[in-house]
Amino acid sequence: LQVYSTILKEAGFSLHNKNIAYRASQDRIDIIEFRMARAGYNTSFNTGENSFEIEASVFFKFAPHPMMASFTGINNLPVENSIDGHFRTLSKPKLLLRDGLKSNQWRTKPWKFLKRNVISDLSENLTEYILPWFEKFSDLQAVKQYIASHPNFEQVNLEGRKRTALSWGTLRSKTLLAFLYLHLEEWGKAKMELTILSKQPHPGYKNDPEKCPEFFYQQIMPEIKRGLAEVEKGTD
Repeated sequence: LQVYSTILKEAGFSLHNKNIAYRASQDRIDIIEFRMARAGYNTSFNTGENSFEIEASVFFKFAPHPMMASFTGINNLPVENSIDGHFRTLSKPKLLLRDGLKSNQWRTKPWKFLKRNVISDLSENLTEYILPWFEKFSDLQAVKQYIASHPNFEQVNLEGRKRTALSWGTLRSKTLLAFLYLHLEEWGKAKMELTILSKQPHPGYKNDPEKCPEFFYQQIMPEIKRGLAEVEKGTD
């Protein structure tokens, strides 16, 4: 990503490390991650050896981690890389590959023959796809309408995998809508969604109550209760 530091800095990004750039705003953190494959290792989307992929993601500050993780990362929030985002999308190279690798990967060997084309293709990809993709999340009303219009979580993810210029990407959080309503002070809808989360039973509790919590969202129950208290305060 250091090769593209000028493009990233002009767009407001800072380098978290050599593979990750981030941009923090009032509501969210935008992340761009460069993932290099290596021998004996596959990335989340099966990138081949001697190749890499670029993933962009959005983490909303007002919502819990999509996997309910708790740690301190960028800006003291539970986010360290693109996997932590509530929405994620893989960038798509325009380069055609002859060895079977396709869709999400850039080939790196033989580098002396590929360097110019790869650098040019990535620069174009950043300016034409990745950076514009982030802009749609500036409109929280549009984000809310998109999630609310896709009540089937799997349907949202299936649409996200199309990875077209108009795609929202893959939604990784079933709790985001509730906290989005809360953030937008739509108290009635927030109360309904948060109450549903608070009462969602854990499917394994009946069979193994010693190992499974009673409620599926037990790990973020403090955040849910704080949200419900905020609703009550907001409707007084």
